[in-house]
Amino acid sequence: MTDALSSAGHVVQHAPTVVGGLRQLHSSHTDLLITNTSVQRQHDGIKIIDLILLEKKLKVAPMVMVLTQDQDPALIKHCVQAGVADYVLWSGDAAAVLPRVEKALSGAGALGQQLVSEVATYLGPAARIVIEKGSKVHLKIP
Repeated sequence: MTDALSSAGHVVQHAPTVVGGLRQLHSSHTDLLITNTSVQRQHDGIKIIDLILLEKKLKVAPMVMVLTQDQDPALIKHCVQAGVADYVLWSGDAAAVLPRVEKALSGAGALGQQLVSEVATYLGPAARIVIEKGSKVHLKIP
């Protein structure tokens, strides 16, 4: 993925740990953070999402995209409720993800619609999904 993003003209910084990622985010401006649900340990990627989006540990939070193979509905719901820009079930095809990265960086509302459709597939009809203020996605759980 790093090579594909670099080839598309993006500056990519890699952090193999949650702590390293937070250090980088504190020391330099980041437009989009791409993380997995599990970085080193199971679900530690969720911790970085929580720290950035829910606990507001950064002065300026980047958009967050989750790139994972984890299809657990509870994790998807948590990430969307936290405010991720996108949750991508990734098969390993970097070329398929690049357009979604570009949409996230451009703030395109269409990405929010695509995310709503995909989240609804995993959470089922019990969840009402609402888009407010552009591409920000919120779930209304009955």
